[in-house]
This record gives sequence, structure tokens and C-alpha cells, in this order.
Amino acid sequence: MFESTILSSNQLADQLFSNDHSPKYYRHYPRLFSDYFKDIGNNQLAELSDAGYLYYQATLLLDTLVDDHDFSTLPKSLVLQEETIKILTSIYGLNSSFWELWSERKREYFEAVAIEKKLPSMTDVLFETYTDLADKKSAFGKVAIDCLWHLSKHKSNEVYQDLLESHRHFSIGFQLCDDIKDFEEDITKGQFNWGVYLLNQKKNVKEYFTDASVLNKLFYIKGVAHEVFKFAIDHFQKALDIIERINVESEWKNVVIEMKKTAIRDLDIANHYIETIRKRVENKKQSATHFFTSASVTNPSIKRGLDFIQSQFEEGYSDLKHRMYLGALDGFDNASQIHESDTFPRTMLNDCLFAVAERYNIEMTAFLTNECDYLIEQRNIDEVGGWGYFPTVKEIAADIDDLAQVMQLFIHLDRSDFIDQFCSKPILIALTERTSADGGIETWIIPKYNQSEIQQKQELFNQTRWGERSRHRSSC
Repeated sequence: MFESTILSSNQLADQLFSNDHSPKYYRHYPRLFSDYFKDIGNNQLAELSDAGYLYYQATLLLDTLVDDHDFSTLPKSLVLQEETIKILTSIYGLNSSFWELWSERKREYFEAVAIEKKLPSMTDVLFETYTDLADKKSAFGKVAIDCLWHLSKHKSNEVYQDLLESHRHFSIGFQLCDDIKDFEEDITKGQFNWGVYLLNQKKNVKEYFTDASVLNKLFYIKGVAHEVFKFAIDHFQKALDIIERINVESEWKNVVIEMKKTAIRDLDIANHYIETIRKRVENKKQSATHFFTSASVTNPSIKRGLDFIQSQFEEGYSDLKHRMYLGALDGFDNASQIHESDTFPRTMLNDCLFAVAERYNIEMTAFLTNECDYLIEQRNIDEVGGWGYFPTVKEIAADIDDLAQVMQLFIHLDRSDFIDQFCSKPILIALTERTSADGGIETWIIPKYNQSEIQQKQELFNQTRWGERSRHRSSC
């Protein structure tokens, strides 16, 4: 039970906020709209923020009671509701017409509870029903707008109605994003989820509805997540269009903009996740070269391991490749936003295979020669040369780790000519421009001075993304 007789409403709200993972702006929700009602004082805004946040927490506890039948949350919820009513009564009095708006929002919220309980048993659900639910679930968020409008003595009814409409679209977008985030959880709990509902309309998915994890993958593969994201972004944009019409800069506008940006980013990531899967499937193709013969290996464990590696090799080492989304939204400027590479793991694997070949007297010169040819094709074609972890990402410089591993393979084959031709320049840059006083060599191989435009960008990304101070003594 909360010690509400000891803590002030503000202290109680701050205590709850310290353990809350909800969006930070929930703590001062009325303030988001204060720029539209300039005559509201800071003290009243602070009190309304406390009241709104306490009631939000009370609503969360009520949701737990309704969803999980956990009645232990009821006393806490009642305490928070009581504190909220005290604050609002101190501001509006007992006979204010504000309480009519309060009653209307309570009615909307309880309608939302009823709709949400009914939806899982419905075969056909209109999107209009879902959007009505999203709007009514956010009823107490709209109280923040009601409070400020009433304190302004009902000034600018048009702005008030526009803010309510923008809030409706924002709430729909927010609920859609929540449904994407809570997809598996909602399936497990049997709660209605628009994404789950849309997926259920697709062919050949009903047989998987006992496996939430598989369904979550199908949610993206079938394009349903893309559809839900687009709905969300559309409603965030509609909210922004209304706010722009009011033509007032506000925290509310900033919140909507950020939510739209987040949804666009998440959609971008989802789209490229699908592209990654597609590339992985495409890359499972027959290798153009041949694996070495391991018939002389007598150890059964090592033989099984080699057989597995051979099967992977013959499929193009699809599972060995590291794939990563590095998109334009994060400042990357490349032909593709999905990148894959097996340079580093492949050289390490070949090092292990060489050790096995020596132990069992296996002839693998032809195999390793083909591997060298493959790796030479993966090198950076620029003025530095060398190898980068993702050769298709311009913002990633060549690095000392990849260089050392590739050189190891060249040494195994006694190909000093490859070292002279492909490794000497990055070695020279590393030793003359990227060493520390104690003899350590920096990870990234970039000229320190007279950098090109792309090298300057690589340096910036080293400082801000990858880390530039990693130093170690290298065998090369």
C-alpha cells in the first residue's frame, strides 16, 4: 500500500515515475498542450501533471485487475484515484462543469474495456471499431486537453477540437505500434491485436497459431507488419497535419514527430529484415569450387565436423556470413542497406582447417588457393586497400584484425607475393601513422593526415559508432 498520508501527491508521482518504463512525457502530459493555452500558470500545470500521472498509474493497475484478475492491485488503484480527485477538486471545485467532461472520459474508458473484451471472440472486426477502441482507451489522456481548455474559460473551441482530433489519430498510431511490439505477448494472453487479426486473414497461417514465435516471424514475412506500420505512420501524419493547421510550436507537436520518426525507422528495419532473409535463401547455392578430401581423418568427431563444414561450403557458406542492416536513416550512404560478409570468420575457419590438414596430412593447397582468390576479391578497392569487416560499407575502414587473418592464410600458402601486392600499403599506414608510443597498433587503418572525404567520414564513424581507441599489439 502507498504511504499516501506521508507523501505529497508530487512526491508520490515522482516515486512511481522512478520505476516507470513508460514514455517520459507521461509524467507531464498536460504540459505537452500548454503552448495552446498560454494563460495557464506553472503551478497549475505542475498540479495537473501530478493528477494525470497518478490517474495513469491507477489505470494501469485497473488493467492488471481486468486482464489478469489480480485484485491485489485494487487498493493501490483506489489510493491513486483518490489523490487525483483531491488535486482536481482543489483546482476546479465541486460544482464545476469540468466534471461533466470527466464523467464523459470515464464513460469512454469503460466502453473501451468492454470493446476490448468482446473483440477476441469476433470473427469480423472493422478497422473503424479498432480505431474507436484506440481513441477511447486514451480517454484519460484527453483529460489533459479538457483541463487546460476549461481553465482557459473555453477559449478557442476550434483549437480544442483540433487537439482532440490530433490526439485521436496519435492514439491510433500509438496503439498500432504497441500491437507490433506486443505481438507475441498478446497471442499468449489471448488479447486482441490488430496485427494478429490481419495475419489470421492470410492463407496457410492458422496451423501455426499455437506457436507465437513462428507467428511472429510470419507476421513480418507475410508483409503484415509492413501494413500495420504504414497504418500507424499514416495516423501520425494525420495528427501532424492537424497540429500544423493550428500553427503553434509545442511539446505535443514534437512528441508526434518523434513517434512518426520512430515508426518510419522501425518500418525501415522490418523491410530490411525481410531483405536479409531473402538474401540468405538466395545465397544457399552450389559452390563453384570443390572442398578438399578428408578421407584420411580417423577421429569421428573431427570427421563429422569436417563433413558439416563441407556441406556448408557447398551451399556458399550462407550461415557463416554475418548480415547487418546499416541504413540511410543512420547516415550510411551505400548501394544497399543490407550488408553481408564472411571475410573474418572465413579466414579464421581456414586457419583451423589448415591445422587439421597438417595434423592428418591432408592435401588442401588447391582449396586454400581458391580461398585466397575469393578473399582477394573481397578487399577494399581504394587508396588504402586491406580488408574491412563489411566491404560494401564505405563508412567502415580497413582494419588490422581482418588484415592479420588474411595474411595468416597467405603465409600458410607461402604466398609472400600476395603480401607484397595486397598488404604492404595498409601495413605501412598502420605502422607509420596509427601506432602508439608503447608500440600498440590502432584497429582502423586510415591515413592520419590529408584524409579524403570518405576517410574523414570513416574517422567520424570510428569516433561515434565503432570506437577508435581500441589498441593492441598485432602479430603483423
